[in-house]
Amino acid sequence: MKPFPIILIFSLIMLSTSGQTPGYQTFPENARWRVDHYYNNPYQFPCYIKHYFDYSTQGDTTINQLVYKKIYRSWVATDTLSCDDPNAGNEVPVPGYAGALRDDPAANRAFFRFPGSSADSLLFDYNLQTGDTLRGFISRYLSHYTMVVNSIDSVLTDDGLYHKRWNFEGIHNHPSYIIQGVGSSFGLIEPGYTYALDFTERFLVCLTVDNGTNSQTLYTSEYTSEMGCSPVVQKVQSRETAATFSIFPNPMTTSATLISDLYLNKARLVITNLQGQVVSMVSNVSGYKCILTRESLNKGVYFVTVIQDQTVLSQKLVIS
Repeated sequence: MKPFPIILIFSLIMLSTSGQTPGYQTFPENARWRVDHYYNNPYQFPCYIKHYFDYSTQGDTTINQLVYKKIYRSWVATDTLSCDDPNAGNEVPVPGYAGALRDDPAANRAFFRFPGSSADSLLFDYNLQTGDTLRGFISRYLSHYTMVVNSIDSVLTDDGLYHKRWNFEGIHNHPSYIIQGVGSSFGLIEPGYTYALDFTERFLVCLTVDNGTNSQTLYTSEYTSEMGCSPVVQKVQSRETAATFSIFPNPMTTSATLISDLYLNKARLVITNLQGQVVSMVSNVSGYKCILTRESLNKGVYFVTVIQDQTVLSQKLVIS
C-alpha cells in the first residue's frame, strides 16, 4: 500500500480534533459569570468606586414557545476607594432578575429578553467577519467609536471545548472581544464601552459552572479582580481609603510641596484642568513628599491626582 492515503487520513484526523474550527457553542447550564464595574472619575469631584457581582442561570423559561435561560444578578459588593462626588455619580447594578438569554444556533446569534420587554435584543452576532463592526445592544453607546473585528480565532475552555472568539481593535485599556458561549471581555450583557459617557469600565472576570457537587472554572479573563472568581454571596460593607495628601502652599505661585499619608512607591501624579484635560504628568513618584512646580501652567484651578496600584487620591490646586 502506498503511504499517501495514510498521510492524508492522519491529516484529516488532526484537523477534526484540533478544535480550531469549533461548531456552535451554547451558553452552559448552571453557569455563573463574575463581573466588575469600575467607576473612575478623576475630574471636578474625583470618585473611584468598584462594584463586584455575579450573573447566574437559575432555570429555564418559555416565551412564545422558545426556551430561554433565566439570568439573575447577585448582591453587589461595593468598594469605595475614594470619592468626593456629593452625588456619587455612578449607578449601582441592581440585584435580582436581569432577563432571559436565548441561543439561536440556526441564526448563529444569541439574544436577550430584558424585563418588561416584548421583544428580544441581539446580544451577540456570531456572523461577524474580519473588518465588520460590532453589532447588538452591547454596542449601543459606541456612536463616537467603532469596534472593528481585527481577527477571529478560538479559545479552549477548561471543559475541553473550543469556543470561537472575535477580537476587536481596542478603544479600551484591556483586550476587547466576544467569545461564543462565554460572553465578552466587558461581561455578559454589559455595553462595549461607556467610559467617555459615564466614567465606567466593565470587565468579565471568569465563567464557572456548578455541576451540583463542585464548581468548575471554564474561563478566566486577562482582567485581575480584587474579589477574584469567588461568588458574591452577600452585600459587602463599603470601605473608604483613609489615606490622604495635602498641598502647601495652596494657592501656589511657583512651587508647592505635596505631603502624603501613604508612602508612595512608583506612584503616578496627574494634573488636570477644569475641562478634564491632562496638563502635566509625573511617573515613578516615591516617598511621602514631592515638589510640584508651576512650569508653564497658567493661573487657575487644577486637580492633582495621585495614582498608586488600586489607590487613587485627588486634591484641588489653585495657581495664583
